[in-house]
Amino acid sequence: MQDIDSARGYYEDAYDFGSLASKVLRPLGPGGDRRYATKVHDLVTDEIVTGQAPAIAPTDAVMIFDATFIQRPELDGLWDDVVYLHAEESVALDRGIARDAANLGGVNRARQAYERRYMAACRIYVDERNPAARASIVVDNTDPMLPQMVRMRSR
Repeated sequence: MQDIDSARGYYEDAYDFGSLASKVLRPLGPGGDRRYATKVHDLVTDEIVTGQAPAIAPTDAVMIFDATFIQRPELDGLWDDVVYLHAEESVALDRGIARDAANLGGVNRARQAYERRYMAACRIYVDERNPAARASIVVDNTDPMLPQMVRMRSR
C-alpha cells in the first residue's frame, strides 16, 4: 500500500480493482452467472462495500461503466470495448477543481490536490498504460458541447 496522498498511491490504491473484477466484471462477462455487486467501493467513506445481496442482470443486459484507470492490468481482457475520453490537461484540471473545491477545502486546496495527486496519477496512468492507444473508441471531450470522434476501431 502506497501513501494515499501521493500520485502513485492514488493510482495504485484508490480503487479495489480485484473486487471490481471478481464481483462485477466477471459475473457480467462471458460465462458469468449475471449475479453482480451494484457497489464495491464507497467513495464517501473510502470503504470497501461487503455483505450486499447480489443483483441479477437480465440476459440481454449491457453494462456501461465510467471511472478512471479502467485499463489497469488487473482489468485486462474484461471489457468488450473501452471508450477513452480525452481532454486537454488544463481543461481537465479546471473541471476537477470546479467540481471538487467544496469537498476539498476550497479552490486553492483543490488545485493542490489535483496538481500533486489526481492529475499526476493520470499522467502515470497515461505513461504506463497508454489508454488512448488501447481504447476501442477515442473521443476528444475537451469541449463537452462539441465532442470530436478521434478514432473508432472496428472489431
